[in-house]
Amino acid sequence: MLRKIWNSVSFKVIALAICTIPSSGFSCTDFLLKAEDRTCIVGRSLEFAQILPTRVQLFPKGEQFQSPAPNNQKGMQWTSKYAFVGMVILPSKAISDGFNEKGFSVGALWMPGTEYPAVSSAPADTMIHFADIMAWLLGNVETVEEAKNALEKMHVYSDKVAGFSIIPPVHLSLHDANGKSGVVEFIKGKVNIYDNPVDVLTNAPEYPWHLTNLSNYINLSPVNAGELKIGNAVITATGQGTGFLGVPGDWTPPSRFVRTALFKNAMGAPKTGKAGINAAFHLLNTVDIPYGTVREKESNSGDFTQWIVVKDLTNKKLYVRTYGDLNIREFDFLNGDQNSQEAKKGIDLQTQAL
Repeated sequence: MLRKIWNSVSFKVIALAICTIPSSGFSCTDFLLKAEDRTCIVGRSLEFAQILPTRVQLFPKGEQFQSPAPNNQKGMQWTSKYAFVGMVILPSKAISDGFNEKGFSVGALWMPGTEYPAVSSAPADTMIHFADIMAWLLGNVETVEEAKNALEKMHVYSDKVAGFSIIPPVHLSLHDANGKSGVVEFIKGKVNIYDNPVDVLTNAPEYPWHLTNLSNYINLSPVNAGELKIGNAVITATGQGTGFLGVPGDWTPPSRFVRTALFKNAMGAPKTGKAGINAAFHLLNTVDIPYGTVREKESNSGDFTQWIVVKDLTNKKLYVRTYGDLNIREFDFLNGDQNSQEAKKGIDLQTQAL
């Protein structure tokens, strides 16, 4: 039986919610940590204004998938080679984040300015809807390099959702268990694929801009500033943290990118995978958005951190924390029984604010 990855009617419901919020308002942060014992850990947050009910779900290997194509045709069909765990947004059933049994990870982050490729003349059965790329990659790819090669050959398309003015604009953050990272963006109808040497991604502008922007902060350091003599006065610091005085503390994508990149670099490599998981949660705390601190003037609503995930790509474990429950939950679906009905049905998270 073919699995239809996302439901078109439900997807319209999500699209309607999206249309009520300015495209610049969405926030997500993603990064990779590499421990000294070679464990690779991914941290990711999801921020949204509308409540996004989310399910943690196992997709066993051997499942069949079907993507739609333009004009109500059938697009690509495939059978997954690898089992994977996905963060499934309900009721759309679109996958927003996940990783597979080979330690390959993908996250979809909001990216204003996205322009997907136009519908090509390629045969319908070679085309894939942008919302289905996550499931294809997670079910078929082991490494970032393999993903890059596959994406260069894909016929990706998007189409308008009838009655709505927006198609969700996303870019993809790629990581693998070898410690490699990449970024996929759809700009001016073309697929742009980049290596990600700093292992960090947020939202707009385009990824190369964020790398250039880091040049503005190379003076910052975890090392405290020394005393300063002015005339006969000796000026000393009021406390700890003077080396990072000036690090941007707001929640805009450029500021979160800078803050995450600098703090991650200052923390250094964790000694073990266990220490890496702990470090990832602490780093995610620095971009956490409390409910009510970001809002639109007209609607009085705005983003807050609905959930964060930490993915151990080496040991294939998922750790989740939601806004309303700060207890960390561990999901070990990939190491367990892949025929487990509970895992395949999925476990719903409570994502709403208190």
